[in-house]
Amino acid sequence: MGIIIRKMETDEEIRGKAYVHWQSWHEAYPGLVSPGYLEKLTLEKCEKMAFTWPQNTLVATDEGRVVGFVCWGSCGEDLPETGEIIAIYILADYYGTGLGRRLMEAGLEQLKEYPRVCLWVLKENRRAVRFYEKCGYRADGEEKYLSSVEAAEIRMVWERPQKEQEGRKQMRIDTERLVITEFTPDMAQAVHENSLDEDNRRFVPDEVFETVDEAREVISFLMSRYGGTEGPLTYPVITKAGGENIGYVQMVPLEDGTWEIGYHIAKRRTGNGYATEAVRAFLPVMAETLGIGTVYGICLTENAASRHVLDKCGFMPESEGTGDYQGEQREVYRSVWKAGAAENRTLDWYRENAEAFIANTGKVDMSAHYNSFLELVPSGGYVMDLGCGAGSASLYFTQNGYRVLAVDGCAEFCEHTRQRAGCEARNMRFDELDYTDTFDGIWACASLLHVRKADLPGVLRLIHRALKKDGVFYASFKYGEDERNKNGREFSDFTEESLRVLLDEAGGFRIKSIWHTHDARPERADELWVNVICLAEKDA
Repeated sequence: MGIIIRKMETDEEIRGKAYVHWQSWHEAYPGLVSPGYLEKLTLEKCEKMAFTWPQNTLVATDEGRVVGFVCWGSCGEDLPETGEIIAIYILADYYGTGLGRRLMEAGLEQLKEYPRVCLWVLKENRRAVRFYEKCGYRADGEEKYLSSVEAAEIRMVWERPQKEQEGRKQMRIDTERLVITEFTPDMAQAVHENSLDEDNRRFVPDEVFETVDEAREVISFLMSRYGGTEGPLTYPVITKAGGENIGYVQMVPLEDGTWEIGYHIAKRRTGNGYATEAVRAFLPVMAETLGIGTVYGICLTENAASRHVLDKCGFMPESEGTGDYQGEQREVYRSVWKAGAAENRTLDWYRENAEAFIANTGKVDMSAHYNSFLELVPSGGYVMDLGCGAGSASLYFTQNGYRVLAVDGCAEFCEHTRQRAGCEARNMRFDELDYTDTFDGIWACASLLHVRKADLPGVLRLIHRALKKDGVFYASFKYGEDERNKNGREFSDFTEESLRVLLDEAGGFRIKSIWHTHDARPERADELWVNVICLAEKDA
């Protein structure tokens, strides 16, 4: 499983941190501090300190055992806008493994809002001073004598790369579990280690960096490409839990002027959906940045894992056969992603199957759900049926005295609902909503589930804008955590927990109730749905 870096949470981890603190001092500091201090620094004393100040700590665990940690905070000295690495220790058995570098990178990620970071180190601890210098720290001339240990400390300061602080806004994409950001020189150790796994050697051997210095040179080149459109545009993927550098995503220009997606997740972290999560978030941002609507995915035919990621991210097969791959004739799989294509394929399916869909869903009894929604909407209020489909909700709302606007991306559904419910209907996509403070309620039953998860926060903000203050919003999704394609339609599934996270990310909604139900169609009674009713919070 390898070493995992994560926030310290359990009592066992706190005790493990205390042991590393105690053991590290007895391993590294004999001859550097007074023997009397080391005698007084007992494991019990370290445990007391660890339990007293457990906050702002990441621990490194190896098969569940804490083998290192880093603590951070704000510098309370004469340096404004400065974070501080308060402590960073690893057991001697892990010297030279790159763990210290990983912990430092994780600590710096936690302090990303600061333009500089400082730390204090024993002046005579040459090993530690050299390590910090390799991480980019430099002594700033400040020194203090600690009478308790009978030794002097010096202060060292790390400056965030100037490019991150000036003019150009640094790239940063946040997903549920990951951060996609820009490379910094101190990531060289992680890049070197990530590149050495067997899959990288097998499928992309030109991206294997045998030494840290080689990785550092590549990072320097990649950093020089930021802010332009020449490429390659390559960005590290960092876990939010632990700040671990686990790989990269990139856009690579092809000779014909088009662009190719690239990605790699270290072997120790594969199988967790990280590549799919990163690529899904990265694609639309880079497409907009570069002003392109088409991106190619190219991999060896035998690379089943890479093909699976491309499929899940909406790439469509284009060709497969012998072709040039990094200078060799290999069996190559080529696919293509087009901006908005997934949504268009879903709409195409509904247009082609509109009549059958209306017949299948038009008489489903949803009255209990309707009433749960309407009891919060003012009598006679204005309601949007977002994704009106067969028009059943619009009909029910109209019959109960509400003014209704039916909205759907499928023109056939709009026309059917207009005739069936006798209400106004508008043919538009969900991401085209252009209303402000207009509706007392918005009903989105089994419709937003066709929006990609990366795009849902933006759509929800349009819905929030369209609602009046305290306007009621209902939505339902199939129960699960997947993004998938089923018979030509895209689906985004949610659980109660992940739906709460989504609404929190969108902002402005106060959840009234969230619950799961079985499908109202008897033949699908074993299928689960998650439902939510919210109120739009707005300033008066």
